[in-house]
Amino acid sequence: MTTPNQHLRPTHSLQATRRQVLAGAAGLGVVAALGQQATSAHAALLLDPDPVESYEIAWDRIDTSVTHNEAGGLAWGMSYILLSLIRMYQATEDTTYLDRFVERADQVWQQTDAARGVKDWRGRSGQVWRSGGNYTAAGIELTDADGTPIVDIRYATAAPTSGTVTVTTTEDGLVDVVLEHPTTGVLEFTGASLDPASPDSLVDKVLAAYGGQRWTAKWLSGAGP
Repeated sequence: MTTPNQHLRPTHSLQATRRQVLAGAAGLGVVAALGQQATSAHAALLLDPDPVESYEIAWDRIDTSVTHNEAGGLAWGMSYILLSLIRMYQATEDTTYLDRFVERADQVWQQTDAARGVKDWRGRSGQVWRSGGNYTAAGIELTDADGTPIVDIRYATAAPTSGTVTVTTTEDGLVDVVLEHPTTGVLEFTGASLDPASPDSLVDKVLAAYGGQRWTAKWLSGAGP
């Protein structure tokens, strides 16, 4: 077992070694670019003539702690760190990188929904890592008077669970619909029809306004004749 300051050199070719080491350093570079602590100084760390030394300097300065995945930290941060450790071990045969990998991989397993005691919207908790409202699809089904789902409305970008849908039925059997999201603002549709054949159909109105608003709608099997 080597100490953290000992970095064995590989037995295979220098060309392959440099490529693998640079791939490992690139993994930390991605983390630096995505992380809150990212600065131009972090990017400069990966330009050192000695890529192994460059990696170690970056490792000491970049946050490599393991957190939950509510904001995508495992997918957009830790996954790159773990891959970089594997690449560094392949290139240097230094088991220090394996030790770091195993330590953080164990911590990743400690962040599953089951380990944290959190549940999804159905009340389920398993060996998975939920990603919270930012990366979870969210939608709502509008029903007719009999409770039959006829329209599915979704918000098609980040943080969809922050969106709201307000539906008001008018006296003439039409609906007024307000779609609101903190990122894209408010969309209002008045006098919309829940009949797919109508020129004022709600789905057509929503899709026509898609653009930068990111709201989508589709008819369900219960809609129309």
